[in-house]
Amino acid sequence: MCLFLILKPETDTMNSMTTMQKYAEVASINGNTLKSMYDLTLTASEAVFSLNTGFARSVAECVAAPAGSLDVTAQIGLQAAQLERTSVYLRDLCDIVTRTQTEVFKVGTLGAEEAAKLAKAELDELISAWPVANLKFLDVRGLVAR
Repeated sequence: MCLFLILKPETDTMNSMTTMQKYAEVASINGNTLKSMYDLTLTASEAVFSLNTGFARSVAECVAAPAGSLDVTAQIGLQAAQLERTSVYLRDLCDIVTRTQTEVFKVGTLGAEEAAKLAKAELDELISAWPVANLKFLDVRGLVAR
């Protein structure tokens, strides 16, 4: 996500300082959003790694059972247990992916809302600074507010 501030004619040093502060605010918002998304995906990666390790261990335990020494009923029981473990693994994996996707979307949406507020404030300031009639810019202001 990126927000570009609209450049306007500078009247004094104070305006350039204000503009630089706004650039810093936008960079801070984008940086915080990216950091939050990174933290969420790192946590999800750790959970998936742990889940994969546990599933691999359970598959190894099932394979390690001597197949020749078990009767058909015992072998079917082992296969049924492995199918159950597989379904639990897939359910847990889908839960992790869905939860992470939802959280990343929420973080991105909040960052976009903050950036949109800054863009609207910058546009309002731009409109008030120009000597042109403000009525010509009402439609543009409405688009940013949406």
